[in-house]
Amino acid sequence: MRLRLCQNSGRRETKRHVLDTFAAIVSGSELPPGRSALAFAKEYGGKEVATVVSSKLLCGPIEAALTNAMLAHSDETDDSHPGSQSHPGCAVIPAALAVGEQFGISGSHFLRAVSLGYDVGTRFTIIVGERYESETHRSTHSIAPLFGARLLPVAQQVFRPDRCDCYLATPRNSVLG
Repeated sequence: MRLRLCQNSGRRETKRHVLDTFAAIVSGSELPPGRSALAFAKEYGGKEVATVVSSKLLCGPIEAALTNAMLAHSDETDDSHPGSQSHPGCAVIPAALAVGEQFGISGSHFLRAVSLGYDVGTRFTIIVGERYESETHRSTHSIAPLFGARLLPVAQQVFRPDRCDCYLATPRNSVLG
């Protein structure tokens, strides 16, 4: 499977979303929720392979992705996609960064992963429709990032076809309850 960002505008927009999310992470690190996230990362740790942005901490990929996501969402300056009623960047970009560091991917693969995460995550909540939240009492703000982040191994070429069922099982089960 080979993924490409089709146009320069797509690459430019992806870079803009990455920069925007990094700015949200930095600003979030100074707020009480951000300080709690950093304390979690410092205490919990994990294998030191992934960066906690705005700090000198290295953690396991799960801990770094969670911490960076909490930082990105701390002051509500993270991006928003009105058409899908979601905030994809606060989960997709920290997960792409952590998985990318763990497997040593290139910058191009990182951008592809982010682009795929945004595309799949937002399309999923657009498909389920505007009434999803009111009918199920589940937030689309969390579902789009969940699907988007879960597909990152596909774009980062660490995808295992023999495990395809697992890539979507977790977010599917979360959505269905």
